Amino acid sequence: MPSTTPPASSTHDPARPALVAAVAVLVAIGVLLRLRHWWSARGLWVDEVSIALNLLERSFLDLLEPLAFDQAAPVGWLWLERALLSLWPGRPELALRLPQFIFGNVGLVAVAAIGLAERRPWPALVPTAAVALFPAYVYYSAEVKQYMADFCAAALLLWIGLAALRSCTFGTRHLLAFALVGTAAVALSHASAFVIAGVGLALAGAQLRRGDGAEAVRVLALCALLAALYVMLHVLATRQVATRAAMRGYWRVLCAFTLVLGEKRLLVL
Repeated sequence: MPSTTPPASSTHDPARPALVAAVAVLVAIGVLLRLRHWWSARGLWVDEVSIALNLLERSFLDLLEPLAFDQAAPVGWLWLERALLSLWPGRPELALRLPQFIFGNVGLVAVAAIGLAERRPWPALVPTAAVALFPAYVYYSAEVKQYMADFCAAALLLWIGLAALRSCTFGTRHLLAFALVGTAAVALSHASAFVIAGVGLALAGAQLRRGDGAEAVRVLALCALLAALYVMLHVLATRQVATRAAMRGYWRVLCAFTLVLGEKRLLVL
């Protein structure tokens, strides 16, 4: 019978405390950079103002209707923004950007945890440093848009999925964590559905390879429920936006630019 005792190298790594300390320093620097950027309370620019006006002029129920100024955002994210604006009306810039500040930091911690689970320096240090220090991550952690919710949802879902794969089972605690984070993710992030689908298929495939069809069905059933919730919320948030002339023009320009860029790259290749 093969031994189930982990090798000594995995149970005691002399370099582990130094690696954890280095990652912790990077996370701390990243949090401080985000705190400085958020607390500066710079003025809102035009895209942020478009969202802010919808939040100021509408009730929670009114936010279920298509947004003005050709905007679209997840319903859960809009409600969170509206609640904070009501609780902290004296500092609207800080209130509106607080969710992004929180999501940016939680996503940073999740990326650091994913890297540390690999127990090697480069997978831990490089992604953590990139997320902590890269200007775009810092900037969008204080922006009245839902992009940091997308990032945070993806990082947390990936963290849960990798933990389940390492444990060789999709147990009750993994199922509960995936269900809770997945439900919050589809309410706060349009992009989360793609991450849920990818993680869910990876977990179901792993269970099928192990011959555990029941576990695979349980994973896929949960993903199907989350997909149904996502479709309902996504249609609610984006209906009528695609029919507006401004958005059609924007998407035509974006598609044309993407095609031209793709053709140039093919010519280079």
